[in-house]
Amino acid sequence: MINIDLLFKNIKNNLAIKCSDDSDTSDLSVKIENLLNNDINLVSVSPRFVDITWGWLEKRQISILTRFNFDENLNVSDLAGQIQSVFKKGAGGVQVFVSLADLDDFSNNISPVCSDLFFNRNLFIGLDLAKIGQFDFNCIYLNLKKVSATGLVLYFNEKEDTDFVGTVYGFINRLPDDFDMHLHFMLGNNPQKIEQVWRLFEKLRPDILPKIKFFLNS
Repeated sequence: MINIDLLFKNIKNNLAIKCSDDSDTSDLSVKIENLLNNDINLVSVSPRFVDITWGWLEKRQISILTRFNFDENLNVSDLAGQIQSVFKKGAGGVQVFVSLADLDDFSNNISPVCSDLFFNRNLFIGLDLAKIGQFDFNCIYLNLKKVSATGLVLYFNEKEDTDFVGTVYGFINRLPDDFDMHLHFMLGNNPQKIEQVWRLFEKLRPDILPKIKFFLNS
């Protein structure tokens, strides 16, 4: 198990846990124990683990998010049904991962039901940071507002031959001055990348720091 106090002591309040899709029940119980022992208040799980996780955490002040992947093979109405199902099981929000090419279609199709589907719930849109170009963010921001998203989830494909620091720097510089959404980063358990992101926001947009969460793999 990763030593959070040793590696991430200075940003402990900005940490969250991502439970892997291939966990079994015994693995999940260990991960939840780690969550509790480190006073972490946010966890991301696959849809099949929502009810089990809720059973363990329902009396705790810990929010449960559920991950979904949207692509051209998944009908938005089917996705909405799956999301509604996890809300009934205890999830407080969802992280929907979408390719940049599918983002317009996704937001156009789900926006009519957003006010009902996400009433008192949170919607985060997940995108590959390495795929976001310098002219993409205006479109992304408009789509986030269209679906009343709580925030953005950013991951970085390690296989991409991309300058990570430069990519993050460019992303931050393109954030509107009035950007007040939450930002989730899924960068694995990489202390170097997490610290790089933290330091860049600390220098360029310290106002956003309280709304950042780094999801550690557990």
